[in-house]
Parts: sequence; C-alpha cells; structure tokens
Amino acid sequence: MRIIRTTAGTAGLLCGLVGLSTQLFAQSPATVPVQTDEYVVRAGDVLRIRVWPDSTLGGEFAVEETGLVYLPILAPVRAAGVSIETLRQDLRERYGEQIRTPVITITPLFTVSVIGAVLRPGLFQVDPTQTLFDVISLAGGFRPDAKDEDLRVLRGGRALQINAEQALETGGGGLSLALQSGDRVVVPQDTPFNWSTLLNVSQLLLIMAGLAVQVSR
Repeated sequence: MRIIRTTAGTAGLLCGLVGLSTQLFAQSPATVPVQTDEYVVRAGDVLRIRVWPDSTLGGEFAVEETGLVYLPILAPVRAAGVSIETLRQDLRERYGEQIRTPVITITPLFTVSVIGAVLRPGLFQVDPTQTLFDVISLAGGFRPDAKDEDLRVLRGGRALQINAEQALETGGGGLSLALQSGDRVVVPQDTPFNWSTLLNVSQLLLIMAGLAVQVSR
C-alpha cells in the first residue's frame, strides 16, 4: 500500500513548531490499534450510539469535560474512564428498563489534527481502529515536497518520530501507529536549496560591506 503524493498550490504551514518545547524520543515499534470494545472513553470524545429497536434514541453524543454524557430518557451517564464494553453493558441495563431486550452499539470518535505538507490539512474525526496511515490518507496524502522521512506525532508534550518513507518501502509498522485522542500529526515541508535566496543575501552583504568601507573613510 502507498500513500499517494498529491500536488498542492502554495506551500503549507511551516512546521518549525516541532522543535518547540517537545521531548523527542526515538521511533518505537508501532502500537496495534485497540479493539473498539477495549477503548477507554475520554472527555471530549463523541459517542455514536445506536439503539435497537428504538432508533430515535440513537445519535452522536459528546462526552463533556465532567466525563458525563447526556442520553435520551436516561439520567447523565458516566462515560470518561470507562471502556466501550462496560459502557454498552451499562446502557443495555438502563434502556432495558424501558425497552425489551435492547441492542446497543457504540462507536467512539475522537479528533486528530494533521498539519504541514499534506493536501488537506485540518481536523479529522477518527475511531480507535484507524491508524496514522488512515488519517494521512484522509488528509489527501503527502505533497511532493513532504519530508515523509521525518514525520512527527505530537502527543502529551512529546514528539514521536516516524520514517514514513522507509515504512512504505519496507512494509514496516511505523504508519500502523494507533492514534490517540488529541494527537497532532506534523508533516514537515522539504525546503531545497534556493540559489535566488543565496544571491539576494550575497548582494545584501556586499552592499553592507560597501557602506562600512565608506563610513570608515
């Protein structure tokens, strides 16, 4: 599988923020995405809930900062810090008092940002089964000027470095990194040597040198 490189117009966001107060640690073996049932809900997540046979009880519900989620006909339910399987059992019991043998499905969604040298940088809503490869694909893939050998995932004040180019060539696991809520994916832009810029700087230095000579006379 390959992430398609796509052409973009103007240069994207500068990615110098990678070096700002983040602790860099070496690339580690990719984490296998957790099964949805094992995912532990966090404040800020969105829960996509389906209730059968009463579909009117379903929808997408945000987990508030308090850790509570507000669902139809139920009192506030504690969701943050609870696994999806445990939450599903809880809702099955609660709705079971109103509906005979309800069937509950829950899909957690959380937000990941992608910035830098991709076609469509922005915020993306993903689920626990999706990987770094998936979210880069959602962002349209790498631009031709992407430094995909120096991909960074900012997480909890740290930066995980991924060599996506090597992973694509060898089938390595770097791109199968499991995503977490709040991850920020940074794709640096390659900035090739620019002779025009060097010429302008050289001319400026010559002018400054000339002025210095005139002042010294």
